[in-house]
Amino acid sequence: MLPPSDSLRHHLSKLAEVRANRNTSSISTSASTSTLGTAPPPYTLSVTRPSGTTVMSVDQNDMDEPWASPINIYIDNSITITGDENTIMVSPSGVDTPTDSTPQEAPTSPRINSMAAVIIAALSRANALNDDVGYPRPINIRALSGIRVNGRNNSICVGREARRSENETDNVGEERSGRKRRASSEPLGAPPTQRSRLSSSDKCHVSEVRYWLRGSFNICIPISIQNSRQQPRKRVILRFPLPYRIGDDFRPGNGDEKIQCEAGTYAWLQQNCPDIPIPRLYGFALSTGETFTELDQLPFPGRCFQSLRRRLLNWFCLPVPSNYILNPNQTEALPGRVASAGYLLLQCIEETQGTMLANTWSEKQQDSELRCNFLRDLSRIFLSLSKTPLPRISSSIINRDGFLTLSNRPLSMELQDLENENVPTHISRDYTYNTVESYVMDILGAHDSRLRNQLNSVNDIHDCVYQMSALAAMRTLIPVFFRRDLCRGPFVLTLTDLHQSNIFVDDKWHITCLVDLEWACSLPIEMVAPPYWLTNKAVDMIEADEFDEARKEMMSILKSEETQMSGSILSKEVGSTPLLLSEVMEQAWKTGTFWYSLALSSPTGLFHLFYSHIQPLLSKHRSDEIGETMPFYWVKDLPRFVIGKLADKKRYDIELQQAFATSISGDEQSTAQ
Repeated sequence: MLPPSDSLRHHLSKLAEVRANRNTSSISTSASTSTLGTAPPPYTLSVTRPSGTTVMSVDQNDMDEPWASPINIYIDNSITITGDENTIMVSPSGVDTPTDSTPQEAPTSPRINSMAAVIIAALSRANALNDDVGYPRPINIRALSGIRVNGRNNSICVGREARRSENETDNVGEERSGRKRRASSEPLGAPPTQRSRLSSSDKCHVSEVRYWLRGSFNICIPISIQNSRQQPRKRVILRFPLPYRIGDDFRPGNGDEKIQCEAGTYAWLQQNCPDIPIPRLYGFALSTGETFTELDQLPFPGRCFQSLRRRLLNWFCLPVPSNYILNPNQTEALPGRVASAGYLLLQCIEETQGTMLANTWSEKQQDSELRCNFLRDLSRIFLSLSKTPLPRISSSIINRDGFLTLSNRPLSMELQDLENENVPTHISRDYTYNTVESYVMDILGAHDSRLRNQLNSVNDIHDCVYQMSALAAMRTLIPVFFRRDLCRGPFVLTLTDLHQSNIFVDDKWHITCLVDLEWACSLPIEMVAPPYWLTNKAVDMIEADEFDEARKEMMSILKSEETQMSGSILSKEVGSTPLLLSEVMEQAWKTGTFWYSLALSSPTGLFHLFYSHIQPLLSKHRSDEIGETMPFYWVKDLPRFVIGKLADKKRYDIELQQAFATSISGDEQSTAQ
């Protein structure tokens, strides 16, 4: 019920209603330009004393701009074609121009609608659609589409009609009002004044498809944001996992698991290792519609409440939640099922902050000064991670209450890669491990499952025996390579996907940022090791002597940094001798635990590592001699299993040939047409 009509509260409520109506009417979506809706009827607020004297008067007509600054979103869906004497086929829909001159609204493509819905949903989940007080901000969407042809003598076919372009640049795709669509968009680096003539407060520019960053497991969409105060442009990354690369069809939920584990790693590093440089995580969302927002991105009242809540929990010595809050309203499905994909909203690493180490590693790795700087920073990261032992082997996730928990299986790239190949790993998502042996046994079980279930896992009888012997021996050697006094910890967070492309450095090779943290998990401290790629060799191509030289250089720097930091890892047992990370890593190299752990992390490299680096430490027997007995300790009814695997390989070859024949036939038919 509203307050009495003659009260100040009543007039303020009416003014808020007018403001909300005006903001709602300003939200529009157009294929070429934003159009403001019809303004609501003028409303004059006046507050009078009982005597009739006016105290305050506000006329809506005096308000030039909405109270909440609008957000402009630009979507570039245009195509640029460069070349001479080409024939370009264009679908007749969307490019026909009516004969009459009556201006009409151009139909918006479903792709643009879906993309706009994704962006709005992402901004909503990050609480970017409201101002600092919590009021909604109007949204203007400008979609650019069409085709620009650069070149001479190009034929543009619309349906069955062909048109020869006479100019060097042709534009196809006019709006029904007779105005041409934008033929091509500017690159992301273009100044804001070149991208838009609008003078709104905040401008959000989604980069062209050619500027999207495609990785092996993710696709990243850069988004540029410019505010009205002409401050430097801010860029964020909208990062989606690729379902077809992480086994989401074979094991539904793998995409959400990957997002949750990466978000949990970000939250854990923010709390425990603030000295490790990582991008800022603004928020994340799951395919279920659940969205989490960073505490600093909440409206002012929400920030105050959450800050007070954390102070009280800390004062009463109770667990304090992470910096990410579950939004109370679950997002509903959007057109095109775009809401069914989870994502992370991350800070974009600009060129001024560094470049990928992979860009300069090959040509500059021989520079001793640069290499020393890099290894020193890497050693500090290892030591920082080891300062906080964890109670179990697992991955961190953020639960619905915002608390960071070690309740997910230790997710690694190898596990989801196997599941992407339709290989069951038999490791439930809620599996965590309190001992080294239980974890190693389950990982070896995943290797066994690959050999059993992958159709092309073996090439012939000799290869089958070769693999079974190695797997059987690996299982019996667990007590040989792992110390009994460390079987129950400590466990430390390990960045299992720490390669050159995920490390950003400056000109002096100082580490400026670490990215792609989805495969981080807590592992036994004996599995912490220098990166295997220090000698530029693949896992199954490493030469022990060459790698040892690079390893010694890093260990020397790590020991020096460890001494300066006076860091140690306390064992879980009371009264035990503190552990030094450098000592554990040195012993792992001497005993061969380094090679054993490396073999566990590589489903295809395990067998070469076993016969080249593990088996020679224990026996001088050749691999064919081991194969005479060891396969019988891996599976019952060995001959039957081998015959079945050979039949699987034959069936795989037939299916592969049929798939290629179908593909070639389809290409030939398309060419003939």
